[in-house]
Order: sequence, then structure tokens, then C-alpha cells
Amino acid sequence: MPPRCSRVLDLRSLEGGDFEHIVISGITGATNSGWPANRPVEISCHRLENIWDAGRPAEHQDKGTFDAVPAAGVMRDITLRDIDVVTDGRVTVVADEGAEIRDVTIENLGLVQNPAAQGNSAPDGDRWGVRAGQ
Repeated sequence: MPPRCSRVLDLRSLEGGDFEHIVISGITGATNSGWPANRPVEISCHRLENIWDAGRPAEHQDKGTFDAVPAAGVMRDITLRDIDVVTDGRVTVVADEGAEIRDVTIENLGLVQNPAAQGNSAPDGDRWGVRAGQ
């Protein structure tokens, strides 16, 4: 059985980090996690108070011993090109309040509906096929 995957490309800032001047190209893949929230391409900028504590139980010996992240990050000047994905998901670009994502360029993005997906037919019965940004 092939590995399960809910993302093909996932670019994120969680701890106030800044990203800029990013070019990613020539990516192919498929999402097949079985989850309803497959996102083949995701760009997200969030601020977690303390990423080290995010998954720790309250009784963990190191809980609360790290400094909080002072501010959300900035992601800018991002180019994604020549990306082809088979998926039943969507492309997402999200930022928390105080975070910033800007100057995102997407060129030659191919999203092809996963033929194994159930109940996602176009009105005329054909599967969705999208080519954007050419």
C-alpha cells in the first residue's frame, strides 16, 4: 500500500519566522489520506504562543519553560510553478490575525480530481479538472 499523504507542498510559519524570496517548481504528487481535508498545496502563517508546549500535556516536566513567540511571521515573494497534483482537496493560503502573507504567484498549477474520490462530480457528471495561472 502506498504511503498516505494529505499534502504535496506545505509551507508554514508557526513561530514568528519570516520567509521571503521563495521559488518552488517542478513538483508532482497526489493526496490520498482519505481525510476530507486534503490540501495538496498549503501556505499558512500562524503564531503559536509556544510551539514546544502545543502538544505537551500539562504535567510534562518542560511545560511552560520556553519563551513565548513575540509576534506572528511574514511570508512574502513566494512563487510556485509547474505543480501537478492528483487530489480531492483544495489549495489554501491562510494567515492568523497579525500574520502576513503577500506577493504569492502561482504559475501552471494543475489540479486533477482523484478518480477514486466519491461524490465530487461536476454537474454534467464529469470529474473536475482545473488548470489555472497559465
